[in-house]
Amino acid sequence: MESILKLLRFIWGRMASEHPSLHTVSGESLTVIHPGIPAEEDNGADFLNATLLVENTRIKGNIKILKCSSDWYKWNDNTAKNGIVLVLTFQPDIPRLTSPTGTPIPIFRPAVGKELADRHNRLTQERQHLCCRLLGNYDNLKQYHLFSRLVVERIENKCLRIENIYKKRNSWNDTALFCLFDTINIGNTRNRKRFNHLLETIGFNDIIKNLVPTGSTPEDIETSKQKIEALLLGTAGFLDLKPKPGDNFPFILDSYVYQMRETFHNLRHIFQITPMRLTEWDHSCFNKNLTLSILLAQLAAILAEHPNLYHEILEADDIFSIKKLLRADTSVYWHTHNAPNTETPFTETHRQLSEGKINIFIINFIIPFLFLHHQLNGQNDENNDYEIAEKLIGLLENTPGESNYITNKWNTHIPIDNAFYSQAIIELQKKYCALDNCFDCPIGIDYLKGNAVPGNK
Repeated sequence: MESILKLLRFIWGRMASEHPSLHTVSGESLTVIHPGIPAEEDNGADFLNATLLVENTRIKGNIKILKCSSDWYKWNDNTAKNGIVLVLTFQPDIPRLTSPTGTPIPIFRPAVGKELADRHNRLTQERQHLCCRLLGNYDNLKQYHLFSRLVVERIENKCLRIENIYKKRNSWNDTALFCLFDTINIGNTRNRKRFNHLLETIGFNDIIKNLVPTGSTPEDIETSKQKIEALLLGTAGFLDLKPKPGDNFPFILDSYVYQMRETFHNLRHIFQITPMRLTEWDHSCFNKNLTLSILLAQLAAILAEHPNLYHEILEADDIFSIKKLLRADTSVYWHTHNAPNTETPFTETHRQLSEGKINIFIINFIIPFLFLHHQLNGQNDENNDYEIAEKLIGLLENTPGESNYITNKWNTHIPIDNAFYSQAIIELQKKYCALDNCFDCPIGIDYLKGNAVPGNK
């Protein structure tokens, strides 16, 4: 929708409270009892179920916004046109309109004051540069309230994928596994889909639950890690090893890989697994210190050490407990190998998820998962709502903020000290700035109303 039409939407939404007594283009008295509910842009009408008084006659129906009134006759949706009771436009080039059934349709041309016109022009021209200065000039309390709203919007968006899986699987444990696999390589769209396919291939928790230890000794957990590694690496196509072209020496598997292949061979036939092809994966985003094989081994370690991941996430009280869940170390083999049968020239004492990767899990897995679980299972209790909100905001405030092209744009005006701020800024950029939704943006609305002044930076 063009900026001028968005301005009309903005003005009309305030008419009932600020200008109750108006006049149409034809001079008829117009009183706005209720301006209607903003409709989706593809709905036909722009406001639904408005209530008006035109010449003391009460009418109820929809409002249509047009660039000029003559566009009424270019609009071919007669069904939608029959529900319109008022047309808004800045250019009433035709003073009288009729519906397809012959009913007169009044036209209203809003008056725009100079201050509002100037603010509109400045906002549409300067856009994000202006908004950075506006936001930077907010006091701390106003800024915090805005960021809280944006953070909730962002978490709700992240929950959509998770909720779809929960509805499909009807299992919180399977949903937690989905979040784990979905987030492990979240920055790579191709691999993200492959990890989801991998999880579906192994039947979510159906096979893994047969491989977790019955005991809790270090030996039990290590054995479980090796079995789950075999399951994940084999299903992903990483154990179908063959000599490379040009190799002149005998191809020999090391004993660990040989054992993984034997384990996977048995699992494959027991559970009817069809392995993926190694070529399905994108290896370009990795380096010699972090390979897809290592990621799969790290997943196996988390699954082996925390077979009741869902319950442990719910019971984790703070950021330290959650990070401890995700710091599971791989089996010893991967301390000296980056891929099956490929020894490294150095030795790692640990092969856990990096601190940066753990932070990504907290932002994109743990927090949305806890939020959705509370929404679907929590009691309708204000105290419970406050407790979960306090917990999730606390997690964000104790997690370092992302540094990327979006946050760097705003960092000059807003110190992005943690993930609470970075997630709010990312939501602001993606939902409003990138889509030119200035008239729906809380900062843009604040400025148009004259309630915000840009800073000097």
